Amino acid sequence: MAASLYGTNELTRILLEHLSHEGVPEDLMQNLQHQLETTQPSQKRCKSLSGGAACTDLSKMFNYSTSGSLKVVVFSFLGGMEQYDVSAWTTVGKLKDLIEARTGIPASEQQLMYGSDTLSNNGKCMAQCQVHPFNANLILMPARPHLSGNHDAEHMQLWDMSAERLDLVPIDSAEEFYIS
Repeated sequence: MAASLYGTNELTRILLEHLSHEGVPEDLMQNLQHQLETTQPSQKRCKSLSGGAACTDLSKMFNYSTSGSLKVVVFSFLGGMEQYDVSAWTTVGKLKDLIEARTGIPASEQQLMYGSDTLSNNGKCMAQCQVHPFNANLILMPARPHLSGNHDAEHMQLWDMSAERLDLVPIDSAEEFYIS
């Protein structure tokens, strides 16, 4: 609790210092400082510095700069969305493991996109990939379609794009398969 109180006080100090530097009148600064100091934590809508989700860009940046914490949003190519609390030094591989634990999609079958870039190096951390609080949105795509025969050679394992999972399909039920 002391750390979160320190964080709240430190962020307030930085905000007031910035506003003063920008020329905000002294009487307004004193009123604002009083309001910030006397508002009870239960009355505040943003509880980012006391364990909740960061809700403003300023609190996101403060959390990132003081602890490296980051909320990554992963959008599925089918429209789903999941949020992951990670750090600047969380690797792509670790994020894929977290996605697998939550969604069941094997890490080896995931392809993460950041803008137009594919995050293919599992050893790179979020900071190296330039994922940051102001742009932490990733897109989860299936890795290149994976086709393989199972042990009895009567089925093929196919990625079911609508269900985001691997399915066994009897070979005789398939009309045509194109492999690029």
